[in-house]
Amino acid sequence: MAAVGASAARRSPLVLLSVAHFWNDAYSTIYPALVPLFMGLLHWSVTAAALVGAIGSIMQGSQPFLGRMVDARPSRRYTGAALLVVSATALFEPFSRNYTLFVVLLLVGTAASSLFHPTSLALVGQGEPSGRGKRLATFLVSGNVGRALGPLMASALAAIIGGIGGVSVVALPGLVLGVYALTAVPAAVTSARSHGDPAILHLMVSRARRLAILLGLSGSRALVTFALVALLPVWFRSRGGTALESSLYLGVLLFVGSLGNGIGGALADRFPRRFILMAAALGSAIALAAFTASTGIVAILLVAVVGLFSQSTTSVTMVMGQELFPESRGMASGIALGLGNALGALGVAGLSLVAGHYGIPAALYLTAALALVGIPLALLYREQHLVPAAG
Repeated sequence: MAAVGASAARRSPLVLLSVAHFWNDAYSTIYPALVPLFMGLLHWSVTAAALVGAIGSIMQGSQPFLGRMVDARPSRRYTGAALLVVSATALFEPFSRNYTLFVVLLLVGTAASSLFHPTSLALVGQGEPSGRGKRLATFLVSGNVGRALGPLMASALAAIIGGIGGVSVVALPGLVLGVYALTAVPAAVTSARSHGDPAILHLMVSRARRLAILLGLSGSRALVTFALVALLPVWFRSRGGTALESSLYLGVLLFVGSLGNGIGGALADRFPRRFILMAAALGSAIALAAFTASTGIVAILLVAVVGLFSQSTTSVTMVMGQELFPESRGMASGIALGLGNALGALGVAGLSLVAGHYGIPAALYLTAALALVGIPLALLYREQHLVPAAG
């Protein structure tokens, strides 16, 4: 039986994990569709509304520690249990009627999502190294597609059923899939970790320079996407737009971003990563600045270009993280994705203050300038440096 379980873990249930990732990440982007509705219903300020997205995303910084826990105490129930909690928060968020309760539900959902990601990524990352980039890209693309459709599904349900409470219907598929995943995932998550491995903080300190480069690249990438997810709904609301209109822009951003994610993962298996990283940073900055000054169909096309460039390095940094910390794939995935996203979210928290004082366009132009940080970091990156020597 143990051999069968190990074989199943090596094969990696990619389809199940990818579908679960779709719903997990779809629920993480329901709140942008709810924010404009709550701004009218509960009279949130621009700063308070923009802070909502940053507050939830900061919790993703717990992913490295949860990933280490997953490696140390593997369980088949992490993925299903995490998806159930995320789905439950999606069920109750539309019924919240005060800011604090909404933020608490968002924090709980993000924490559960932070458990889902390292557990699933550890499984997906196993197997032959030559195809790891494509497997990770497939998994990540499914999540990005879910993120793209999340606000659109939420806005459509609010319009069709009538009222903000109708959004809760979207939680039903995740609840069903979460129950199924409790028993359908492999019985254990295999790990390269041995009992003699050093603690997580020691690992991070011992590779501090390389880790700083990785986090800088991941954080600057996340900043662009998170800033748009947090600020666009507020911007459209302040200009008299609808939740469905802002959700359309976010859907284009995140859906095309999923394509960029897949393209970046495939390119990372064939070409030097530093070139991909530099091109992504420059392309994101130029496209975001141009988008901020545009309207109509041109703005929709430009937000698509922003998504294409900004998300093209997600799977690239994921592979870099697993190479930097081969002792613990779950922790590595949590660092590259969760901790990097948390740094990007911290930046968005600052940008929300800029938006409140100087306007949302000023905050978006500043975001475009900060995206350029990825260029010098890419120049510092050397692929062979991110593979620690044996022993």
